[in-house]
Amino acid sequence: MSSEVSASTRAVGFWSAVLATAFSLIYVFAQLAEWAGMLGSRSGPESSSTVLGIVALLTPSLFLGSSFLVLMVAVHQAAAPERKVWSHAAVAFATTYCVLISVVYFVQLAWVAPRLAEGRTRGIEMFLFVPFDSFLYAVDILGYSFMSAATLFAARVFAGGGLNRVVRLFLTANGLLLPFLALQMYWHSLLWVASLSAVTFPGETWALAGVFWRGGGPKAAWFGCLELHIISGADPVWGGATLALCNAPVPRAGVGPEMPGQQPTRALRVEVLDPGLSANANVLCEAAAAVEVDDPDRTAAIGLDAPRKRVGDS
Repeated sequence: MSSEVSASTRAVGFWSAVLATAFSLIYVFAQLAEWAGMLGSRSGPESSSTVLGIVALLTPSLFLGSSFLVLMVAVHQAAAPERKVWSHAAVAFATTYCVLISVVYFVQLAWVAPRLAEGRTRGIEMFLFVPFDSFLYAVDILGYSFMSAATLFAARVFAGGGLNRVVRLFLTANGLLLPFLALQMYWHSLLWVASLSAVTFPGETWALAGVFWRGGGPKAAWFGCLELHIISGADPVWGGATLALCNAPVPRAGVGPEMPGQQPTRALRVEVLDPGLSANANVLCEAAAAVEVDDPDRTAAIGLDAPRKRVGDS
């Protein structure tokens, strides 16, 4: 993801990820309750829902669609420029998913459920939500197929290791469930494999919440920085520069995290606050050891135990 993510993007991304996680877990517990026969229907995945089941299952699902779409928009905003083609595709698929399932669930909640409660089912047979054997169920699984496609594309946005790798794995795993979702009208047993989304989906959204909480990705995690000053020395480029130092992993200069055969080295992340020195934003451990710390008592917390000295000194 991009190293420059706005505060509004981080906030929208974090809260939409939290909401998507919450709504998905509520749905999972409601679905398990219905399959166990606790919501008034016959137990098992092929039984039709009662009014209580429709409300318990489809209310969180309706809000899940919107929160997931907003989350994908935040991912697109935070994506690095060279990866925005993937995030843009994810937004397109997420939009289709949101529209399809929102129509299905709103029709069920606002029109079908009240008539079922009153026993007025004549004329609405086509709109009854019957697993594996109804028009709206087919539309529903088409929507979730598009959602899986969205996560598959969104996975390409996240590079490197750490939390980004966790997000990428969850997104990819959820995306690979697409054929099991789309084809279950023909082979009902595919539902059991598709049900793994009860793990992959909240896993990906919770991990995304962590990414946005940290500031949009590993390259933008600037929490708990120390302000440092370079001592004027042999290198005039660094003379008098004011820096902010964070204990975050960055690769060695010139070695990108995605270059094959190259292993990034853990170093102290240094950002030059002077815009004129922005080209020298990443400094290796050797350079970071040659700075004067304003608050020496806090150096142990960030792992900077080297003595103070002038830049260029041996």
